[in-house]
Parts: sequence; C-alpha cells; structure tokens
Amino acid sequence: MMSRRRSSRAVLCAAAAATLVGGALAIPTAASAAAPYHCSAIFGATFDSGPDTGLSLGGRLSITVQASHRVSGELKPAGEPKPVKIAYGVVRKQRLLGLSFDLPSGQQVIVTGKSRFNFQGICSDLAEAGNTQGPRARDTGRWHAIWQ
Repeated sequence: MMSRRRSSRAVLCAAAAATLVGGALAIPTAASAAAPYHCSAIFGATFDSGPDTGLSLGGRLSITVQASHRVSGELKPAGEPKPVKIAYGVVRKQRLLGLSFDLPSGQQVIVTGKSRFNFQGICSDLAEAGNTQGPRARDTGRWHAIWQ
C-alpha cells in the first residue's frame, strides 16, 4: 500500500507535469504531443438494412489525426476517379472513432467504432470495425478497416 506521504508526492508530481489548457488541468498524452498522425487502411462498409441494402463503399482510407483529435482525409474507391472526402471526423476519449463521408450524390455516410486500445499515435490502435448509417434514413450496416 502506498503511504500517505508518497501519495501526496505522486499527486504533486502529476500536477507539476500537467499544463493549464483553457482553464482546465490536462496532462499531455503521447498522442497529442507529436500529432498530427497520418494513417491509412483498407476500408470496407456494407449496408444490410434499409432502402440501400446491398450498397457497399470501400477502398484505401487515408486520414490525419490532429492534436485536437479532429480527423481529416479521404477514401479512394478502387476504379473511381474522385476520392470521397471526410466531411467531419474525430477520435473521442482516445477510443471512439467517428467519420462522416460526403458522397458524390450529396448524401452522407457515417461510420462509428470503438477501439480496444487508447489511441496513442499508433494507427493500428484505431477502431477496426463498427456501425454505418446512411446515406438514406434507416440505412444501417457494418464497416471494417485494416490499418497499415
């Protein structure tokens, strides 16, 4: 068991190592210290329910994760001349990945997933699978990624 004196030292050391950000005390993580991170994956999404059942979206996914945890990037479908841009993306609480793709039709596909590991700048720690929504109401399915 840790003594009271050691416990106080540990708290003081943690507080000394912390930085004041926007009025809140935050301890920098490895992921925020060296960001941005560039990651790529082989990506696939399929819709198994809703008006677009059978629709699939896949290709090479390239993303950049900023220190703010915002994600930007694009999906390059095989055989398609234009990439599908990520309209909005975020890594939340270091484990949750959310991406919104702008389709050429003007519709959006949203993918969300939870990683087994905290994202600390290692691309393979990002979520590898999850749920899809869109492009139309009631469209749902699954996605998967193999991070490289």
